[in-house]
Amino acid sequence: MKGSEHLVLSLLSGGVFVIPFISSFEACLLVFTGLFIGSLAPDADAKRSAIFRRGKDPLSFSLVTYLFGLTIRYLIYYPVSLLLMAIYGRRCTPRHRGLLHSLAGLAIMSVFICIFLLLGVDLLEMEYTDQILLFSGAFLFGALIHLLADTCTVSGIGWLFPFSERRWCGTIKTGDKTDIRSLMFASTLGLAVLFLLIKPAYLIIPEELYQYFGILILALLWSLFFLAARVR
Repeated sequence: MKGSEHLVLSLLSGGVFVIPFISSFEACLLVFTGLFIGSLAPDADAKRSAIFRRGKDPLSFSLVTYLFGLTIRYLIYYPVSLLLMAIYGRRCTPRHRGLLHSLAGLAIMSVFICIFLLLGVDLLEMEYTDQILLFSGAFLFGALIHLLADTCTVSGIGWLFPFSERRWCGTIKTGDKTDIRSLMFASTLGLAVLFLLIKPAYLIIPEELYQYFGILILALLWSLFFLAARVR
């Protein structure tokens, strides 16, 4: 999918997930910044991806995302790929929708980003550990939604790479303007966000269960999207 689609789907999915939990502006800002960057991060394996486009469209993508892209590509992706090539051979050669579009790559990327940020604030003698952990969690979630979205496309992804060459894919073609399934899904997520913001859920379920309602809605909507995309 295109960078703008990843961005919208990750922000809206994150909204559905976290709205029942967030109670402060600072936490909201950290979470949605993490979602924003995380939604673009897996495509750091492609040099012309949205995370590297500085100022070429309204959604893009600031110097911050560009620096994150460089960090992921050259300090995480390439070194880890070289190590995996030594173990698994040429099938781990750096390529788009390879390592960074897998569960292993997702975990490695997110852990290293968190470590780099923690080292940075430690060098500056600043106390932002809790904020970095919150940001890193949101970053991980945004990148996970990116992978879910790419699973729905024809090219698909290898969730278990490099341990397995099995790929999961759907029927959505990136850039096909006649296919409105991703647009319809984004619209549905947007309605779910409004539903949770207005909090009519209180009229349906007990208030003490409200926090878990967003998780249930998100799981249900993504399951339906997978069915609509005919993921296999």
